[in-house]
Amino acid sequence: MSLLFSQAGDVLVFIALHPGLTAQEIRAQLFMNNRVRIYILIQKLRAAGLLETKRGRRNGRRRGNRPYRCYANLDVPFLHPCLSAPTTLRKTFASVALGQEVSLAE
Repeated sequence: MSLLFSQAGDVLVFIALHPGLTAQEIRAQLFMNNRVRIYILIQKLRAAGLLETKRGRRNGRRRGNRPYRCYANLDVPFLHPCLSAPTTLRKTFASVALGQEVSLAE
């Protein structure tokens, strides 16, 4: 899963730290110039199951051109060749935030 170590990974970490922001708010905070690029990254993260989006105030039940809000799915299984065992993004981010060593494959 190379998404975590790319620009999409930056977006995922930012959304995990700031849930519920719109794509425009994320783009402004990450200083992204290309408006279309943020939507492409969000689509890639959604396709990988790492991100959920909800449109409107009632989780998508209201129609109209309301911007959708982004939420990281931190409980999805995360498999990476560098990690010794499958884990979730929640556990990986918690270990990094606490300054603990993440067990790497040997």
